[in-house]
Formats: sequence, structure tokens, C-alpha cells
Amino acid sequence: FFKEHSAGFHTAEAKGIWKEYTESYYQMDTYYRLFHLSFQKSLETSNILLDDLFKHVVDKVEGLYTHWFLGELGNNWSDVCADELAAYGKVLEVPQQEEFYCSRIKTSDTRVFVIISDAMRYEVAAAMADQLRRETQSKVSLGSMQSIFIRIKMNGGGMNFVHGGISLQEMVVPVIEYHYLRNDSMEYKRNKQKYDTKPVTVNLLSANRKISNMIFSLNFYQKDAVGANREAVTYQVYFTDENGRQISDVQKIIADKTSDNGAERTFRCQFNLKSLKYSNTAAYYLVIADEQGLQMPQREPFQIDIAFAVDEFDFFS
Repeated sequence: FFKEHSAGFHTAEAKGIWKEYTESYYQMDTYYRLFHLSFQKSLETSNILLDDLFKHVVDKVEGLYTHWFLGELGNNWSDVCADELAAYGKVLEVPQQEEFYCSRIKTSDTRVFVIISDAMRYEVAAAMADQLRRETQSKVSLGSMQSIFIRIKMNGGGMNFVHGGISLQEMVVPVIEYHYLRNDSMEYKRNKQKYDTKPVTVNLLSANRKISNMIFSLNFYQKDAVGANREAVTYQVYFTDENGRQISDVQKIIADKTSDNGAERTFRCQFNLKSLKYSNTAAYYLVIADEQGLQMPQREPFQIDIAFAVDEFDFFS
């Protein structure tokens, strides 16, 4: 994203920046959120040899997001929208939140259910809309409206803006329109292949659910071939204890195989358990998680029965 926009942000009109943000720029907010989710997860399995490198990466990311992205985009946005906000209390030619009922509800010829989520960021709504498209038989669209901007006239004629702020992240209110499609609906029949598109799934192929070594391998199977209505997915695969604490390294499965031959859609992953004390009566789980978090993770129960002492191996130091 930085390389694509390294020249900065220099859009001349407020409505133009709004369009750029809702179509492209919001993705930087997503990258930043996902980075911190991954970083927090890495702290659970921290390695002293990597701590300094991770901290360096965090500093780099914070600099890019806070100073470059928020700073430069924010400056461009505030420069071009200031006059319109001062004169009209809104950015012109952008749908207004206060028009929601009249434009989205009043004119509808069917029942409409409205679910309101306070302070949901646009980039989170974009991820939710994508998940709904993938996992449900529905027509989903993502739009936006401008949050209500309150102005108070002060003595002397300077306007005082009463609002959480004028950043795009605060002013862009996402609007997801969701229409469930019945099998007999004309929309579904016309676009059946489109609406039936789903991510391919990966299942554990190995039958044995007992682990007796610190290093071991398991086989996995991509259920469907990637094709017209089945999309490739990257999965992270690892082990946890019953409390969800990660106890192994993380392996990656890129489920993108297109062969119709099931034997050619298999994967073999080698795992290293952490040097911990394991109980053969405790519950442990293999987790198969979509890297983008668009599906519910799969959990397969395992037993760990290792005879040697905890200190004999240490694969994470």
C-alpha cells in the first residue's frame, strides 16, 4: 500500500477523497488491525531471539500507519473538507446519516430489519460484508453515509465543531445491505454460480489422534478443487491446550489445488511441540484456521502421551 501511494495524498475535492477511502484507502486500516492481531498472538509464543526484530517491525508499522497514513491522508482530508464543513456542516455530494430512513427504509416495498452497531469502522464492515458473501446465500452490498456533524455558533462568529473528530475513520459510517436469496428467487437463479461460491475447506486426513513424539507429521485433504465456485484459501494449522494456549509451531496450508484427482489435493505438515509438560489425560486440540478469519476455526481433539522429560527437547529457544 505504501509503495502504491508513496507520493502521498493530494486529492482536490472532499467527495473524491471519500470515494478513494471507501474503495481503496480503508484497506490500510485493515492491514494495521490484522498486523496487531498477529503481533498480539506472537507474544503468546515469544522467542527471545526474535523479540528485538518484532519490536523493530512494530515501530516501522506504527510509523507508516500513524505518521504517514493517518497524518498525510488526514491533512489532505481536513484541507479540502474544512470550507464545506464550516459553511454547511457536512461534506457535499456525500450521503448523510440523517437521510438514512428516507433513502433506505421509507421507499422499500418489503420489510426491513435494521441492526445498529455503535462505532463500527468502515474497514470492519467491509470484512463483515465479504464474510457474508462467502458464507451465506445472499446479495450483499457495502455503502457509506456521513456521520452527523454538529456545529455550535459561538460569540464573534467562529464555528465550534462538536463531534468525535473529522477523520475519515470517524466520519465514514458503513451501511451493509443484506438480502437473503431463496432458491426460487429470480436473482438466485440468474446468478446461481456466483452466489454458490464458497472457500475450499481443509480437513485432517490422518486417523490417529494420539501424539507420542515432540516432532510429528499429519496429513490434510483439500475437500474440493478450486474452480468456478470454489475459492482458494490459506489456512494456519497449530495445536493448543484446552485453554486455547498455543503449544506448537504454526504451519501454513495454501489450499489452492485445482486438480479433480483427490490424491493430488493432499498436504503433509510437520509440527514441533513446545517444550512443556504434557498430560495424557488432558485435552489438546488441532486448530485449522482461515488466515483471514473469514470462517470459524475447526478444532480436532488430540491426546498427547510423551514419556520423556520436558527438558530433553527445546525447539523454541
